[in-house]
Amino acid sequence: MMLGSGIMALADYLDLPEIYQSYGDTNVDRLTNPDLYKDAARVPANAFLDTMTFLGDVATDVPAMAADYVQAIKDGEDLTLLSDQGRDLAAATISGFTGLPSLTEDNPLMDLKNIKNSLLRDSQLTVNSKYQSELQNLEQEALKFADETIPSFNTFATNNPNKTIADYKNMYDDIYNKKADEIYFSTLEPKITAERNALASQSSINQYGYDIFSDDQSISSFFGPGFRAMTLNSVAGTDIPLKYASEGEYFLPFMEYEGPEKEKLERLTFAAEVAGGLGSLARSGIQRFARNTDKISPELDDVIREYMRD
Repeated sequence: MMLGSGIMALADYLDLPEIYQSYGDTNVDRLTNPDLYKDAARVPANAFLDTMTFLGDVATDVPAMAADYVQAIKDGEDLTLLSDQGRDLAAATISGFTGLPSLTEDNPLMDLKNIKNSLLRDSQLTVNSKYQSELQNLEQEALKFADETIPSFNTFATNNPNKTIADYKNMYDDIYNKKADEIYFSTLEPKITAERNALASQSSINQYGYDIFSDDQSISSFFGPGFRAMTLNSVAGTDIPLKYASEGEYFLPFMEYEGPEKEKLERLTFAAEVAGGLGSLARSGIQRFARNTDKISPELDDVIREYMRD
């Protein structure tokens, strides 16, 4: 794999084009927007600050983490640290910067755009076959409308002496296409699109273990149930919540991102931490699960555990 292709795939996954375009309507607007340059400088700076924050927090967190982790081992819990998506993201990040092949097999994040298009295309064909009779009825209705609407060729030729048979045929096709689109988008399109997207998402889960179409790109989706054993709740007083920019919390207020796509910039910060080493991965997972555990109901926690095991 070429170095450039890996970087482009990673840029696509991290929504870098969308982040850039959010700073203005034109390239001139974007390149003259000071927020673009300030946020670009904040990404590595925030990644560095997050890592330094972790180093100050780890001394008190590790004992509690170890206690909970040992208990989880005794309880026979699934201790996978990274989810399938997390492993693929780490592998794609390393590959994007080194040009080496992905460390995980069949990694969709290495060619995300084409993988998405392929799954959507296959799903569209499957759903279309289900609605074949309805699509045929739509075609017949649009053809009937065109036949009844278009004037005779003699009338067309009289009113348009400079036009040809090809022009008449184009007029017919235009009437047919507009009517077919009108019927399709008002009746079938919502159902077909919804079923296509659901099928593509399920195909992604079946093939890769996660939904590459999901808009939910929360950091917790990158970590496996092993991090849930590190909630730090068994040792009182050791879990001191600190602020991490990749979680939308800023240790220094002036380091908060100013661009419209703040969540994507925060995810980009997390990716910068991933590129900085697996130690930052551990920090991110431990802290997020530690601080959010109390907000999750026992029922939801069980559901999440069962889902991750599947």
